[in-house]
Amino acid sequence: MKTALFTPTYRYGGLDILVASIERQKTKPDYWIVCDELLKKRMEIWYQISNRFENTTKIIFVEPKQELKNPKRNLVAAYNAAADCFCDLNADLFISYQDYIWLPEDGIERFSVLHSSLPDFLITGVTHISADPYEYNIKNLNGLYTIFKEPFTDKPNRIMWEDVRVKEIYSPEANDVYAIHPEHWESNWSAVPGYILKDGMRWDINFDSGIAYENMDFAIRCDKELGIQSIMDRKNISISLPHKKYFEGEEEEIKKFNNRQMFEEKWG
Repeated sequence: MKTALFTPTYRYGGLDILVASIERQKTKPDYWIVCDELLKKRMEIWYQISNRFENTTKIIFVEPKQELKNPKRNLVAAYNAAADCFCDLNADLFISYQDYIWLPEDGIERFSVLHSSLPDFLITGVTHISADPYEYNIKNLNGLYTIFKEPFTDKPNRIMWEDVRVKEIYSPEANDVYAIHPEHWESNWSAVPGYILKDGMRWDINFDSGIAYENMDFAIRCDKELGIQSIMDRKNISISLPHKKYFEGEEEEIKKFNNRQMFEEKWG
């Protein structure tokens, strides 16, 4: 089975985090689809990164294809552009890995093994939020912009917030893998059966008119239209790193452009 890892990114920091997370994987992805809105500004850096993976992973660069007029963001456009690219590859599993997330060493392997035994499910991992590091300034370390004090070796240590789905919503006692409601499928660290993308399933571009709910909508449509249900592996734990510099001032924007009303009108 071949895997294609997809990363949407638009921030100046964090390339070292992405590279370090993938380099430490026990099982490397066959492809890495990078949809970078800053691609033209740092293509030279990406070429250097590509050389690091030339023996294990082919990196493919994709530009978001935005269909909306005056979008508030390009996240859905990035997902759909990557899905189109995926359909041209000889891959079986589409793994979504958003920037500023530190992956477990067996993260890709766990998704792959789980997909092999349960090929007709959307899969999501767990995402905790770290309180470390506290470095808010962007630093250029060896061409990789970072908030890590020491890229490739530094790790988050203290957890500030634990994924509520694990304990507060489902509280599993024994099973590592269990069914979840599609509204609880989170796409920042997840896996999608490749065949449903090749059959034409895409994210709803209208959700680029605001912020959030695009992943819930995708999972609900997969469930209702294709019978593809959602599961979570509570042992596949990624950690979202703090990147306060990029979120300063965004709280008002999130409230102003939140997609909740559109989501509720669509699904009730």
